[in-house]
Amino acid sequence: MTILFTSAGRRVALIRAFYRAFETLGISGRVVATDLSATAPALYAVDRGCIVPPVTSPEYIEVLEAICRSEDVTAIIPTIDPDLPVLAAAREQIEGSTGARVIVSPPELIQLTSDKRRTPELFARAGVRHPRQYERSEVEAGQVAFPVFAKPPRGFAAVGTQRLDTADDLRSLLARSPDTVVEEYIEGPEYSCDVLCDLSGGLVAAVPRRRLEVRAGEVTRTRTEEAPDIVEAVERVCDGAGFRGPIILQCLLDEQTGPPCFFEINARFGGGVLAAIGAGADYPRYLLEMLLGRKPSYRTYERGLYLLRYEDAIYRRELIEDGTSVWRER
Repeated sequence: MTILFTSAGRRVALIRAFYRAFETLGISGRVVATDLSATAPALYAVDRGCIVPPVTSPEYIEVLEAICRSEDVTAIIPTIDPDLPVLAAAREQIEGSTGARVIVSPPELIQLTSDKRRTPELFARAGVRHPRQYERSEVEAGQVAFPVFAKPPRGFAAVGTQRLDTADDLRSLLARSPDTVVEEYIEGPEYSCDVLCDLSGGLVAAVPRRRLEVRAGEVTRTRTEEAPDIVEAVERVCDGAGFRGPIILQCLLDEQTGPPCFFEINARFGGGVLAAIGAGADYPRYLLEMLLGRKPSYRTYERGLYLLRYEDAIYRRELIEDGTSVWRER
C-alpha cells in the first residue's frame, strides 16, 4: 500500500504516524509526498519526495496522476486548504485514471467549508449554535454590536482574522478589504474536534480538545477533553452531510453562555490531530483499515492527554532537483 500526501510541507509527524500504522497492521507500506518547494521537510521523511507545480497550475492534476501511476499509489491525502477544491473536483478523474482513492469530501461540502460566509449553513442545518454574521447592509447602517470578529471569506492559518472594537476600526478594514466577513464576537475558550468519517460519509470517531496555545493559526499546545456537548453537536453536523475522511470542527465553549458555538470547519487533517492519535484514536490506522475494506477498529480515547508540539530538523546536503526551493514570503 502506498499513501501520497499532497502539499506535505512540514507534516513529518503525521507521516510518521502512518508508518507506525503500517507496522501496527502488519502490512507493507510506503509513503510518497509532493510539494512545490524542494525545502519542504516532509519530502525527506518519506520513501519518495516529488516536486509538483502549484495547485493552481493547469498541469497539476496531470502531474499528480503520473506520480500515482509510477508509484502505484493507493490513496491521496491532501493536507492544506487550497488543495481541497482542486482535488474534490478532480476526484472521479483521478480515481478513474489511476485507481488511487482521493480522501476528500464532495465538492459541494468543500465549497461550504472553504467560504466562511457559507459555512454557517452547515451549522444551521444541524441546529447547532454559531456566531451571527452581519449583513453588509447592517454594517453600513451601523447596526452592529461591538466588539465584532472579522475574517476574510477564504483563508487559512488565521491570516487576516481579528477582533474589532470600534466602528472606525471596522470602516478602515472594510475600506481595505470590502469582502471581509463580520460576525458577532463570542467569548470563551476555544476547542477543536478532530473527526474521521468513513468513505461513505459515516462518522467513525470524534475527539474534542482544548486549544491552549496557537501560533500563526497552528495549535502548538492542546489537551484532549471529555466534552459530550461538543461531540453531540459534531454528530449532528456530520449526520447525513457526506464528509469523507478527516475534518476539523472549531468552536467556543463557555458553559455560562450556553451550548458550544461553532465557527469553522476544515475538511482535512489539522496539526492538532496528533493529540487524538496519541490518545488512542489512531486515525491513520483507521484510514488504512478502510482502504483494506475493513471496518475501522475505533473504541475510545484517553481524556486529559496533552500534546506539546516542538520544532525538529532534517538535514540534507542536496535537495530534490527541479524544486523551487522558495522560502515563505515574510
